[in-house]
Amino acid sequence: MSSRTKHQKPHNTQQYRTDDRMDLTTLNLKPLNLLIFPDWNQPEESLYLELEEMMRNLIAHPDRDFLTILIDASETLAKSQLDANLILSAIVMNLFMEKFIY
Repeated sequence: MSSRTKHQKPHNTQQYRTDDRMDLTTLNLKPLNLLIFPDWNQPEESLYLELEEMMRNLIAHPDRDFLTILIDASETLAKSQLDANLILSAIVMNLFMEKFIY
């Protein structure tokens, strides 16, 4: 019998509930899968410009329908003041705006 009560957290902080875990079906993998690891500690302007250029290239890629991009943001909260979701959504919004305005 375990000495732990049901209200105590497990000792292993790496344990996840099964509904919090991603599996391969949630990643929408395709024949071409790109995984990038941005340096979230660089200045925001540099990071923004590099990610924007990368996304522009992927949008223009002839095989873009067969591409999935996975962006690692695991180090953003621990080491950076930048919000990865905010930066990426701003880039995508700007690219959409350019597409529809011009």
